[in-house]
Amino acid sequence: MLFARRGTTRDIPPIPPPPAGRGGEEGWVQWVIVCIALLFSIGTSVLSWDAMRTYDLAPRFHWPDETTNWYFADRVAHGESLVVPESRNATVGNLIHPRTANVRSDGAIVPGAYLGLPLWYGLVGRLIGSRAMLLLTPLLAGAALLGFARIVAVFWDRRTALIATLLLALHVTIWMFTATAFLPNIPFLALLLMGLAAVLHKRGHVAWWLCGGLLIGFALTFRTHEALWVLTLAGAIAWRQRATVAQGVAAVVGLVLPFIPILILNAQLYGSPFTTGYALLHAGGAPPTEFAGSGGMIRAFLFPFGVDIVASLQRFWQYMVVPYWWFMALAIVGLFTASRKLQAASCKREGMITVLLSAWLMVFYGSWTLADPLVRATNVFTISYARYWLPMVFLLAPWAATGFLRIVSRVGRLRQIIAMLLVLGIALVSSQQIVTGTTEGLAQQRRGIVEHRTRARAVIAETPDDAIIVSHRMDKTFFPERAVVFVSEEPDADFLRHLAVLVETAPVYWYAPSRPAVVGFAFTSVGTMPFGEQLYRMGLL
Repeated sequence: MLFARRGTTRDIPPIPPPPAGRGGEEGWVQWVIVCIALLFSIGTSVLSWDAMRTYDLAPRFHWPDETTNWYFADRVAHGESLVVPESRNATVGNLIHPRTANVRSDGAIVPGAYLGLPLWYGLVGRLIGSRAMLLLTPLLAGAALLGFARIVAVFWDRRTALIATLLLALHVTIWMFTATAFLPNIPFLALLLMGLAAVLHKRGHVAWWLCGGLLIGFALTFRTHEALWVLTLAGAIAWRQRATVAQGVAAVVGLVLPFIPILILNAQLYGSPFTTGYALLHAGGAPPTEFAGSGGMIRAFLFPFGVDIVASLQRFWQYMVVPYWWFMALAIVGLFTASRKLQAASCKREGMITVLLSAWLMVFYGSWTLADPLVRATNVFTISYARYWLPMVFLLAPWAATGFLRIVSRVGRLRQIIAMLLVLGIALVSSQQIVTGTTEGLAQQRRGIVEHRTRARAVIAETPDDAIIVSHRMDKTFFPERAVVFVSEEPDADFLRHLAVLVETAPVYWYAPSRPAVVGFAFTSVGTMPFGEQLYRMGLL
C-alpha cells in the first residue's frame, strides 16, 4: 500500500473534474476529504449522545470491554487509582469482577487489557470532563481519515486519496467500531495513521519525526501486540524516505516515551513491567487459554493463536468477503490494474506487500477460535475478527479506489454519472446496514443500551449499595453501581462452592429471565423486573 509511486492512476480521467478557479484540484479535493472526515465523526458519535446526557448512571455500552475501559478511564479522569480493592474476593476465589476486567491474587480488580486506552483517555478526561471522553474515538476516527488521505496522496495521488477515504467512510465495520467509543481498535489505527502521516510531512524536520514516533508509540500502547507489522511498516517508510540519523533517533525517542508510564503502571498493577492485563493474574500470571497451544517463542510471537489456514480462509470469506463483496471486488480490480501498468515491476512489488501483510493478518487472527458462541452465531459486521482485521481494510482501500477509478474510466462520457451511481449504491447499502440492518445496526444497539439503563435503574432501586449481582452476560448492565459476578450457563462445582461462601457473607442477588436451575441455593423473588425478567435474593438451603 505505502510504496506505490505517485502517478499510478494518473492516466485515469479525474472523476469529477475540479471546479475552475483559485485552488484548483488540490484545494477542492482537500476540502472534500475534510468534509467527509467531519461528517464521519459526527455520524459515528450517535451512540454517545444519550450517555453524555445521562447523569444518574455511568454510561452503558454494547460491549462488556467498553464498560471496563470506561470504568478505569473514568477513575483516571477523577484522579483515582487503577487498583480497585475488593476485600470480599479473598474467601470466594476472586469471583467478584466484571468478566472483561482482571483480578489479582489479592482480590483487587485491575484493567484486563493494555493500559493505553484507560490511561490516555482518562488523562484527557481530566481536562475536558469524563463524559466528553465519549467523543474521543469519533474525533480520532475523523483524524484517521485525514492521516490516511495524506499517506495515499503522497504515495498515490489526490484522486485516489479522495475515493479511498470515501470508501472507508462507507465501510460498515469502520462505522460500527467507531461508534463503540471505548474499544481500542479505531484509536490505535487513528494514532498510527497520524504518526505515519507526520513522518511524511514535506518539510521532513526532526520535530515531525519526533511527533510521528510519539503518535506511533501512543498507538502501540493501545494494542502492543501489533508491534511486529507496525514497526516493520514504519521502518520501511523511514528507509523509503531516506531518513537521516537525527530523524531516526527522534522517531525512536518519540516511540519509547509513551511506554515509560505504561511500564511503570504494569509493574504496579501486575507485578512486572512486561506483564499486561491479558495475563490471568489470579492464575499466577498464566497467559489466556487461547495462547496455550502456540508453541515456541518465535511461533508464539508470529502466530500466538496457532496456525489454522483452513479456518482462517473460512472466517476471512465469512466476515470480510461476503459482507463487503463490493469493497473486495474493487480491491482485486485495483491490484490487477496496477500489475498491468508500465511500472509493472514496482506495482507488483507494492501489491505483493499488501497481499502478504493482509495474508499474515488473516492467519494471525483467523486462527483464533472466538470463545463466545452467541457472538459467533449472531454477529457479522461487529464480530471480533472484523475489528482485528481493520488494518487490512485500510491496506486494501487505495487498491479499491484504484479499481473504482479504472472501472469508471472505461465508460467514456458517462463516467461522472456512473461514478455517482456507484457511490450512491454503496452508500445506500452501507447506510441501511449501519442504521437498521440486522441486530447489529446502530438503531438496535441504541435500543439495547436503553434497555440496559432500564434494567440497571430497576435493580439499583431494589438492592442495597453493597449488593452483588450474579448474572449470565448482564455484568455490563449493573456494573459499576453494583458489584457483579459472571456465571456461565453450566457453572462448575468450584464456582458453586465459592458462591455459597459469598451468599453467607454478603447480600447476593441473581438476575435472570426465569428462575435459575441451580441446586443448593434458595431463591426468593424480589419482584418482576423490566421486560418480564426476574430478580432473586439468594440464600442457602
